[in-house]
Amino acid sequence: MKKEEMFTMVEAWHKSGLTKQQFVNEHPITYHKLNYWIGQYNKMNLTKEQARKSNFQEICLSEKDFISSQKILELTTLSGTHIVIYS
Repeated sequence: MKKEEMFTMVEAWHKSGLTKQQFVNEHPITYHKLNYWIGQYNKMNLTKEQARKSNFQEICLSEKDFISSQKILELTTLSGTHIVIYS
C-alpha cells in the first residue's frame, strides 16, 4: 500500500473507535504494520502541529544575569528541545 492509502487507514482506525486489534481483525493489515503507520502518521502530523502551535520564545540573558542566577531545572525533550530554567 502507498503512504496515502496507509494514512487513510490510520484515519479510519482513529474514527472507528476500535482497538488496534479489533481494527486489524476487520481489515487486510497486520497489527505491526498498523502500529508502524500510526507512528509515521503521528510523526508527520505532530511536526506540523508543533510548527503551528509553538509559542516558545527564546529569552537571552546577559552574562550578569547568569552570574546571579542559579539553574533550577534543565529539560531535554525527545524531539531535542533543550529547556533551562534559572531562578
